[in-house]
Amino acid sequence: MENLNEEIVNEILSFLEQKDFGASTSEVSKSTGRNRVTVSKYLEVMQASNIVTSKVVAQARFWQLSKEHTSSNILIVDDEDNVRDLVKLSLAPGQYNIFEAKNGIEALKFVDHTIPDLILLDLMMPKMDGIEVCNYLKRNVATNNIPIIMLTAKTMVHDKIKGLNIGADDYVTKPFDPLELEARVQAVLRRKDQLLKINYVTGLPGFELLIEEIKKTKAKMLFLDFTNFKKFNDEYGYKNGNEILQLFSRVVQTCIDRFGTKHDFLAHLGADDFVVLTYSNSEIISAQIKQMTRDLLPNLINKRLGISLKIKAVDSLDIQSEIQKGDLDRIMAKAKTV
Repeated sequence: MENLNEEIVNEILSFLEQKDFGASTSEVSKSTGRNRVTVSKYLEVMQASNIVTSKVVAQARFWQLSKEHTSSNILIVDDEDNVRDLVKLSLAPGQYNIFEAKNGIEALKFVDHTIPDLILLDLMMPKMDGIEVCNYLKRNVATNNIPIIMLTAKTMVHDKIKGLNIGADDYVTKPFDPLELEARVQAVLRRKDQLLKINYVTGLPGFELLIEEIKKTKAKMLFLDFTNFKKFNDEYGYKNGNEILQLFSRVVQTCIDRFGTKHDFLAHLGADDFVVLTYSNSEIISAQIKQMTRDLLPNLINKRLGISLKIKAVDSLDIQSEIQKGDLDRIMAKAKTV
């Protein structure tokens, strides 16, 4: 591992951490923007070091993180070198992959190519402060599930509240106790792990429980999401957006109860992405969900903001042929608009 570029290694690890069923060399290459030959070389060396493992499925090799290498990626964003150093010293040695950014602009550039498991974000910074960074990340569908702990001064109570209102998960007051910081980091990461099973906004099953259900079912799958939902958050706020998602989840569950079967399954993958596994007539379920959404949530279906509900369906045979060798992206590629 001594001859490998640490940045490339971390890019590969970050991508594979998001892929429960692994990814091909081509997928890793495309995601990281690195040459396929380079990526292949890195993966082979990382496998020799027991960092990743591989399996061959249908003549294609898929790479996964080894069980021994599941460290969380933490991004520390602070303009003061000594604060970043103190944060690093406060976290258990070897337990996390630590990355650093000196200001908000550097942080957003980092997130563009690597999604961290947690961001420790200073409130007061030049160029772009912590509130602006947090607000940007929480309004972006691709990044709004990244947990954020704000690092604040004791006197900035108003800004603490503002940060929490726009989606920050916690805050730590500077100067901080290293043991307290470590405890808060562990607590937020535990909550993030739980979100894979239960979505914190709606309380519905999340990604992991959905995958478990898919493997044992032969139901048809419906993908539900809203075009331009980010505009709703921009217009009415992140908190109101979550409340709308909670109401929408009840609308969908009501339609399932009325027109589906007792075996139908509803999951919330995050942001405005929902999935229904149904054994009933998918066209009827879809039509009822659209109609009830228009009737009960008129503020959501908004022509001015360009927001509309989109539903796509995938046949059960297509689901079963893909789920063992890929992920939801492979299944969604076969989805057809209902």
